[in-house]
Amino acid sequence: MSGSRFWAILGAVGFVIALAGPFYTLERLSFPARLVYWGATALVSGVLMTFLSTLMRRLAVERGWHWVPASLATSAIGVLPIMTLIAVANRLSSLSPEPFDFWHLFPYVAIPVTVITMLVNALIDDPAPLADEIAKEGMTADAPAAAADRTDTAPVEAEPSVLFAKLPAALGREIVALQARDHYIDVTTTLGSALVLMRLSDAERDLASWDGMRVHRSWWVSLAHVQQIEKGTSGPELRLSTGQIVPISRNQRAAVRDALAARKA
Repeated sequence: MSGSRFWAILGAVGFVIALAGPFYTLERLSFPARLVYWGATALVSGVLMTFLSTLMRRLAVERGWHWVPASLATSAIGVLPIMTLIAVANRLSSLSPEPFDFWHLFPYVAIPVTVITMLVNALIDDPAPLADEIAKEGMTADAPAAAADRTDTAPVEAEPSVLFAKLPAALGREIVALQARDHYIDVTTTLGSALVLMRLSDAERDLASWDGMRVHRSWWVSLAHVQQIEKGTSGPELRLSTGQIVPISRNQRAAVRDALAARKA
């Protein structure tokens, strides 16, 4: 979501809530005062939920979770802080009646927070249409043919010295995939795997002349070792010749589809 759209949505939400005037603000505050009150509340709540949603989506991708339970977990985590924010704001502005029941806010906060979080995550991170499209096309990479054509995947230039200097010689030079792991990369070859102290972006530059590509922020794969695209729980995934399952990020799905289609042409 672009920055301008994000702020526009927050502004629209604050305006609508100010018009509705929930939690006694309609009776006790003028519209300009409600606009300031709910605009600030919507801003803080929106930034909080955006942070939580982004964090949970990243965790969902790494763990292979579907976006729906991840969004529900985000809502569950965010409800209590937002309830506290509204309760404190009401107490400071003397809007809450006496005696004040904190948990009385729960249904009025939990329901809209959950609905909005689910809608936003559905629009941003709904993988089903693209996954279905790729699955219906039945795109597969011919693994035997890829093995026969493996000479086409060899680098045109000299072997990438930095990566191969760090890679144990016993693993050979036929790289299948790279996976980022903190400050290391997990290098998988046809003979095994090893952790190498190197950034994925640097290794990717070393392999620029190879027939491979970054398919996810944490994964680079050799296209010659892609056996097929499968429909996973969070979107399309690649099955490699080593049996590894690699997720495809949403913004890379079209590029992966085109690259595999070009190899079959």
